Amino acid sequence: MLILGLKMIKNKIRKFVNYLLLQHNYSEVSSDDDSLIESNLFDSLDIAELMLFLEDEYNIYTSSSEPNVLNKLDTINLICLYIKEKS
Repeated sequence: MLILGLKMIKNKIRKFVNYLLLQHNYSEVSSDDDSLIESNLFDSLDIAELMLFLEDEYNIYTSSSEPNVLNKLDTINLICLYIKEKS
């Protein structure tokens, strides 16, 4: 992937993550390394919405039974790495 493509992906992920956070009246993430799942900012429905987003936007099918999948989706940077890995 080109660097420009990665920046566009990261911006799209950041926008979606912040949208989900604002639904819970949480503030936006201040860093792309802020924990989403371990910090309990994302609940199970948010994780499911994120998985559907990845499927719709990037044709990446994610299963909760996949080993360490939650660790791979815990930050914006990790989500971007996951997209790169699966593309």
